Formats: sequence, structure tokens, C-alpha cells
Amino acid sequence: STNLSHTVTAGIVSAKGRSSVIGSVDYQDFIQTDAAINPGNSGGALVNLEGELVGINTAIATGGLMRSNVGVGFAIPTNLAKTIMNDLIVEGRVIRSWLGVFIQDVNDGIAKALDLPDRKGAVVTEVVEGSPADKAGFKVEDVVVAFGGKKVRDSSHLKNLVSSTRPETKQDVGIIRRGRSRTLKVDLVELPQEDVILASNRTPSFSLGMRVEDLDASMARRFRLEDSESGVVVVEVSPSSAAAEAGVQPGDIIKRVGDTEIDSAREFRTAISRVNDEDSILLLIRRRGGSIFLPIELN
Repeated sequence: STNLSHTVTAGIVSAKGRSSVIGSVDYQDFIQTDAAINPGNSGGALVNLEGELVGINTAIATGGLMRSNVGVGFAIPTNLAKTIMNDLIVEGRVIRSWLGVFIQDVNDGIAKALDLPDRKGAVVTEVVEGSPADKAGFKVEDVVVAFGGKKVRDSSHLKNLVSSTRPETKQDVGIIRRGRSRTLKVDLVELPQEDVILASNRTPSFSLGMRVEDLDASMARRFRLEDSESGVVVVEVSPSSAAAEAGVQPGDIIKRVGDTEIDSAREFRTAISRVNDEDSILLLIRRRGGSIFLPIELN
């Protein structure tokens, strides 16, 4: 093959703060550029006209099965890379803070139902018992619009703001609750192990080791699902959990729990809670255009 080492490509920064770029990775805050990035370029430098490092090339958008560049590339910002590097050098691990809520983006339907002025912020869908958020007084349906003095764009932005803040600090969190603005003070702690989080949350779906959300337009885009699909979508599966052992995957659409048809996350949690005394539960799942049954062992 042609030796093309020491190649430099040029382009512009077309966006910042991009998320939902790489599968189900939790923390994403990418610089978007049209400078050509091709397979094998990951880990290379994204520099400005002064030769200063501004990002680490990480991913590209591809057209279907093609692996070549189609004009959209993504790089990890230098500030984020430096923080992670310093944590690894000093602590031997990445240090992240934990708020203790499960969140989703605000769509048009949620904005209308909660009487919000726009779609900015992140709506709380679960509060982990005993978490910093629980102790600070967070409630389901609270919409987080500011964190640490910064406005929150969406759920991914809030995750990044929380994770990049040092643990053992007190932060002001701006929320909208039932149409009224409030400020909650929260004492952040270091992100615990995943099994600790799951064990501390009494919601039945978490005892199975998976998290579900209503299947709206944003979730359909995230998991590349058909717009015509309905139900609830699995957004997270804990490794070695009952759900994982049964073969449940992020992006699966749950259509039925036992004999109960499911149209919302609330209906799913209710259905799960009613079968806790049984040895197993049968889920009807839509995956890649087809339907399958998956039995989950409860004990």
C-alpha cells in the first residue's frame, strides 16, 4: 500500500459538545470537524492554526457499512483528555463525581406536559435512594437546567458537568419543578461501583440489571430504530445481571412483560413489580425488525 505517513489534513470545527457518537458510551463530549480522519488515525492530534493541541482524534461518521471518512470526524477535547491523564497518573484511575439520578432529554411532549419554556435541560426519571440527589431533595420530573453555575443543554451535557466536577464539593443545581424555578444544594461524592448503584435503587427494573426509557424520537435516533416502533427501549444493561444473562441488549424494545402489553416505562415497572414472587419472567422483545421471547430468571 502507499506510504502516507506524516499526513496533515485541514478543516474547520463545525460543532462542540457532540454526544451519542459512540454506541452506549456514557460520557461523550466531542469536537466535530470536517478535517479528514480515516481508520488508523485515532489517537492522532487535532491542532489549531498555531499548532496547539485542541483534541485527540477518536471517531468518524461513516455511511452504512463503509469505514471511510464521509466528512464528519470527532475528537476528544484536550481539557477532558488532560483531566483523565492526570487522574490516571496521580490516582491510577479516572475520578468521577456522582449525583445519583437517572435522566433523559426533554422532548416536545415532556416540555408541554411539564409546562417548560423550551427543551433545554435534563428531566429526572429516577432518584437513587441514599444518593447525593436523594439527600438534596431531588424528585422525579424535576428538570435540571443549571449545574455549578452553568446552563444545562441536555442529559449528556449534565452527565459531563457532573463527572468532570471533583467529588466532595458542594454544587448549586438549578431545577424547574411544577413550573417553578428552584435551587438545590448537593454534596457530590465519588461515583461508586455500578453494583452499588443498582443495589441501592429499589425500582424493580434495576433489580433485573437494566434500565428502560420511553421510546420517543430521541431514543429512536440514539439506537437507530424505526420511527414506527413503540414501547419502551432498553438503554442500559448491567454486566453479569439477570438481564444480561438472559441476553437483553441496549436498543431492545420491550413489547410485553408476561401477558401484559407495555407502552411506557411506568407500565413496565408496574408489570415487573407484580411478578416479583415468580421464579422467572418472560419478555417479548423487538430486535432488528423481529420479535423474540427472552425469559429472565428472578432468583
